[in-house]
Amino acid sequence: MSRPPAPDPSSGPTEAPYGSWASPIAPDDLAAASVGLREPAVLDGRLFWLEGRPDEEGRQALLTMTAGGEVEEVGPAGVNIRSRVHEYGGGATLIRDGLLVVSDFSTGRLLRRSAEGAWEPLTPDAPWRFADADLDARHDRLVAVREDRDPSTMARHGEAMNELVAIDLADGSVQVLASGRDFYAAPRVSPDGEQLCWLEWDHPNMPWDGTELRLATIGPAGDLGSAETIAGDASTWVSQPRWDPDGSLWYTAEPGAWAGLYRRRDGRLEAMTPVDIEFASPDWVFGQQIHLPVGDGSAFAVGRSGGRDRLYRVGPTPGELAEIALPFTEYGAIVLDQGTIVATVAAPDRLISMVRIDPAGATWELVRSPGPIRLDPADVSVGQPIDFPSADGRVAHGIYYAPHSRRFRAPAGERPPLIVTSHGGPTASAFTGLSIAVQAFTSRGIAVLDVDYAGSTGYGREYRRALEGAWGVADVADCIAGADWLV
Repeated sequence: MSRPPAPDPSSGPTEAPYGSWASPIAPDDLAAASVGLREPAVLDGRLFWLEGRPDEEGRQALLTMTAGGEVEEVGPAGVNIRSRVHEYGGGATLIRDGLLVVSDFSTGRLLRRSAEGAWEPLTPDAPWRFADADLDARHDRLVAVREDRDPSTMARHGEAMNELVAIDLADGSVQVLASGRDFYAAPRVSPDGEQLCWLEWDHPNMPWDGTELRLATIGPAGDLGSAETIAGDASTWVSQPRWDPDGSLWYTAEPGAWAGLYRRRDGRLEAMTPVDIEFASPDWVFGQQIHLPVGDGSAFAVGRSGGRDRLYRVGPTPGELAEIALPFTEYGAIVLDQGTIVATVAAPDRLISMVRIDPAGATWELVRSPGPIRLDPADVSVGQPIDFPSADGRVAHGIYYAPHSRRFRAPAGERPPLIVTSHGGPTASAFTGLSIAVQAFTSRGIAVLDVDYAGSTGYGREYRRALEGAWGVADVADCIAGADWLV
């Protein structure tokens, strides 16, 4: 099909068949929009984060912003800062209390930045990978998840072996703290340094099927006392344990129909969010951080419902929930910085960006945008959430993007071609932020339906578990049902 001539803006939109419109989005724009912004952290008043480099084979670099607002890479030069523990990785940095530690993707070793700014190996040259580290300042060490990929270890176990370990900051020696389970995650040291909590689970579970939140005291020599399970089991999802500065422990759990926030304080368990909102996202990667206890009995938290994220202040009283109304529909990690929140966000008209939020006034300012690409809002197709009937009486969900162009229109009565797509995961969810890939189609006159099929997170436990035993069946049925419904 030949491309129509460039329109004359003064004469209004040019009539042309769907699928033939000239688009302002070039193929190179797809790569430019793929810059990732991950793992924000604040140290000594400076903001740090990982940023993808599509022009360097996807290398992730550690960047910082100076007090004057200038952005610079702090190294280590040329290193791809990623982890491959559990293969999906995440949790590749620890930036806290004067400490900068990163994971070198090529070697699996942890690297530490010295006071003079030089990067040096912290862990031994061994077939190990590390992720999700936390600082145990009282014992001058890190606690982390280690994946042992030594061939002899893998021969004995039939796969890589996961363990919870301590890493001495003086000499890099590694001590095993907990082993025997198939998977470990989220080791977190209490503010007083006297307790350690973590997650563990076994095959065949994925972490959102069932995990246990374990708690143990840390002895004077750094050894762990007897651990107890304080939440979760083989069929209950527990995620993101996080200590409050006041010593209470927050976490998300799904003993009921929705993954809610819970607080363990003075031995009492309190359900903080008894509402139909999901306060966790699937643990495909380490280091997720979508709730933040602030020390006054309350927490900031990201909840998902109706196919989008919202930011809330939770507590201090159980059940107390207030939305902080902002224009974003996707939130990644959130961190606190002197009363403000730094977050990675996206919206139907905004690519993934980093912003600073004033929660008191529900205002925000841009900190970092993902790249040079800019779209005129008049060229953007804004996704519309839709619900439609599907197999087995299920109501499925999706985001529909209609063809849209300020320069072209279709002939009267013509219907557009439709691309039906579905997110990965399979327990993730349809992305509601601005997607250049989607806009590349809609700006050419092609409609897109992004299906939140059975199994997607954000609609409660029953909907997510509808894919169990039906992967490749229920999700496909929902995609077909969405296309039929739109027809």
